[in-house]
Amino acid sequence: MQNYLSDIAKVKGTATACIYELESDEAVYWGNLLGSMHNASPRAYYEASEAFKKSARLVRTHHVHNLVVTTGLATLAAYIAGETTYSGGINYGALGSGSTAPVAGNTQLGTETFRKLYATRSRVGAVTTIEYFYNTSQANGTHNEFGCFIAGTGTANSGQLYNRLLTGGWTKTGTQTMTVSIQQNITI
Repeated sequence: MQNYLSDIAKVKGTATACIYELESDEAVYWGNLLGSMHNASPRAYYEASEAFKKSARLVRTHHVHNLVVTTGLATLAAYIAGETTYSGGINYGALGSGSTAPVAGNTQLGTETFRKLYATRSRVGAVTTIEYFYNTSQANGTHNEFGCFIAGTGTANSGQLYNRLLTGGWTKTGTQTMTVSIQQNITI
């Protein structure tokens, strides 16, 4: 009997959060520009991001693996089958204060506290990257969880939860910005 488990595709994801301190007018300028970007071309976002990184001081970087939950996998399967119930892809990234471990059956964050539209999305082969940028006035405090939502709105818990992760405590103050980069790799 053939082992079909080896033929099943897997979605593996990581999240990278970077906290920056804005110590110059130039850093504030680039931070404000990045904070206003939504649906930017990957090139425009990259160029602004590189200018920002040169002018701001990196304080902390966090790398975390995420769990693609059942609703996220089901929505991917629906796209492949041509269903259009949820269109537009992953759009909102949400931070929360919940601390329970992610499980496949999650449909929302434990306690969502802030959500934001993506700044840019890109794909190279079977790898997708979604970038979120939180400016100095957004999402201040400690965040224990993060998740991406498919076809969400600005309302908490709206849309289909795609992934969920525990952050280990991403902390941001009102003089800092935060980037969150979600990378998903579909492998066999």
